Amino acid sequence: MLTLSARSFEALQKLIVGYGKMAKEEDGQLLEDICYTAATGRGHYEYRLALMLKDKEDFKAKINRIGDSDITSTSEDWLFYGVCKGEENSENSQIAAKMLCQFAREGKKNEALLKEILKLYVEGASLDWEEMYKGEKRRKAAIPVYPFERTRCWLEIPENPVKTPKEKETLEDKENKDFCTDAKTDCGKKNDNAISILLKGRESGIYTDMEILTAKIWAEALGYSEIDICEDFYELGGDSIIASGIANMLSKEIGAVISSSDVLEYTTIEELADYLDKEYGKEVSSKKSFTYIEPVEKREYYPASSAQKRLFVLGQLKEIDTCYNMPGAMIIEGSLDRIRFEKAFKTLVERHETLRTSFTTINGEIVQVIKDNVDFEVEYLKPEVTSQREEETIRGMIESFVKPFDLGKAPLLRVGLAELRNDRHVMMFDMHHIISDGTSMAILVREIIDLYNGKILPELKIQYRDFSEWQNRMLNSETVKKQEEYWLKRFEGEIPLLDMPYDYPRPQVKSFEGEKLDFVIDKELTFEANRLAKETGTTLYMVLLAAYNILLSKHSNQEDIIVGSPIAGRPHPDLENIIGMFVNALPMRNCVKAGQSFLDFLYTVKQCALEAYENQDYQFEMLVEKLNVEVKPGRSPIFDVAFVLQNMNMPKMEIDGLRFIPLRDESKISKSDLTILATEEEETITLVFEYCTKLFRPETIERLAKDYIKILKIVTSQREIQIGDIELLDSEEKNRMICKIQNAEDISSKLIDEDFGDI
Repeated sequence: MLTLSARSFEALQKLIVGYGKMAKEEDGQLLEDICYTAATGRGHYEYRLALMLKDKEDFKAKINRIGDSDITSTSEDWLFYGVCKGEENSENSQIAAKMLCQFAREGKKNEALLKEILKLYVEGASLDWEEMYKGEKRRKAAIPVYPFERTRCWLEIPENPVKTPKEKETLEDKENKDFCTDAKTDCGKKNDNAISILLKGRESGIYTDMEILTAKIWAEALGYSEIDICEDFYELGGDSIIASGIANMLSKEIGAVISSSDVLEYTTIEELADYLDKEYGKEVSSKKSFTYIEPVEKREYYPASSAQKRLFVLGQLKEIDTCYNMPGAMIIEGSLDRIRFEKAFKTLVERHETLRTSFTTINGEIVQVIKDNVDFEVEYLKPEVTSQREEETIRGMIESFVKPFDLGKAPLLRVGLAELRNDRHVMMFDMHHIISDGTSMAILVREIIDLYNGKILPELKIQYRDFSEWQNRMLNSETVKKQEEYWLKRFEGEIPLLDMPYDYPRPQVKSFEGEKLDFVIDKELTFEANRLAKETGTTLYMVLLAAYNILLSKHSNQEDIIVGSPIAGRPHPDLENIIGMFVNALPMRNCVKAGQSFLDFLYTVKQCALEAYENQDYQFEMLVEKLNVEVKPGRSPIFDVAFVLQNMNMPKMEIDGLRFIPLRDESKISKSDLTILATEEEETITLVFEYCTKLFRPETIERLAKDYIKILKIVTSQREIQIGDIELLDSEEKNRMICKIQNAEDISSKLIDEDFGDI
């Protein structure tokens, strides 16, 4: 039963249109929750409409049908319409109330009784609809807002209105609490966590509410206290990761889903605010409404998220071993309190349900099981170590600490503390990827330091189980179906296999044995790469990815290149502080043509990236399944190379006399044939080439790394250069190569003459 009402017939018609649009969107909300919210969470006005519905499809069909018909003259037995002007009929209200109680008491199955209730309702009966839902755990749904009519009126305000002492106090409180609306003064909350922003750039000094809101969010994300309305996002230091955070904050404030690609496309506050005002000030049928992730009721088990299902299946393979472990280690200098340290970790385990989660299959479905309590203890070690052999001891200790997890047993977290000296310890932690990702590791470190320091952390609004429930509903929505169409079109036809000049034959079974090689892009080239990004309206990620595509194309002699790139997968602001596995893989497919200029190719890479961000909710494993890809022996589905730009904000590493020093991950694992992990430091970029040792020798990777840096130098200084004109061999190397070829030809000719001269 769905009830709609309005103060005018025109407003009621607009409300019907709103519900029609919502029905088309397939937002994953339950019909019962929509009906509950409409009945109990809205006022009931003079013009009333009630519908009897069977299911979501019935709702969609009927709401569309009445949108195209005259509801005042319909004779359908599932539709009730009436106008109740004047005083309420108390007798009808009493009769309807008794009927409603009876209807609920009898299990809400008496259709004839419900019809009588709805007839009385549209005639003006006042009902407490909560009676109908007693004992049920219904949740508020996001339903169309009431279409209030705009009325112009004049207000006469005295020059010096008299205020009572209470009004003065209230006004002062409001002034102290609210953001100010004068954009030429500080616009922040007047408290310890104030975000103060001076917005400038317009002579009149007048800014719209959307511009002020956008400026405040930019200030918080980018770390500015003063921003010009026309300053460029990229020039202010923005990138795709920051754009994602801004999009999340805007989504929450505006109440609609804003994409990171919107932030990357409209690159000034003025442009972005204008776009948001136009786009979300109109009724657009394709607009995605912002929905809160609601906590789910406590159950014995919960559905796994898409990423968890993928990792659970991979975890069953024997050769995986510790490939999907996520270890971390830190040196702690100073006098460490063991009791506080262990208490901090135990509090963290209580705080995050993922740290108390195990996995199993029930009726063929992969599910997560969350325990209220788990046996968690910090493992204490006291190795014998000398200052000369400390590094070697630590490396061996970390290597032996990392062991395979049993996904059926919680917690999937281990923590160790090794005492090197009284004032020097090694903290080791290891989590399985099924409950963690890179952002989660940063959250863990930050919160452990805060908890050790006695800080009380803000309560988490939701847990990972709430996200996985929400995601599973969202993956069946119309929005994700449209995203599926994008990816299927992107990968229609034959999917190319990258064929690099490998040093060894590819194993029949995929190998995860790997090694790492580090390179640094110097200060000057880092500056030029960032300048190229800013001046072309792209990001550092896009510049580095474009160069990587060219590197792969040059060495494989192929045009059609697919590079896997992970994305944080936290599309909702409530997910920012949750430990869990959210990452999705985006297969970036680009065509590297010799006759194309680098600048044109960079814009192509930008467009590809923006479209991928726009369609990031569609999960990689869904694409693999839909394409029905035949995975060749020793390969991965769709892509075998990857690119990662890491930009995770790590917490301050010094507190209460302690100093935390992160240690490099030395694990010898490579999930792809070749992955570049780029990390932007203060003025340089660190590159880690992670490669499969069953395919490449170290000297080959060293050559690839040098060629990559060479490509970056060329394209940052010659933006219009044709890709075919980018030479990886310098003149000396070319001459050596020509000599080798000529020598080989001479030897070949001589052998032919000797062997076949008499024939």
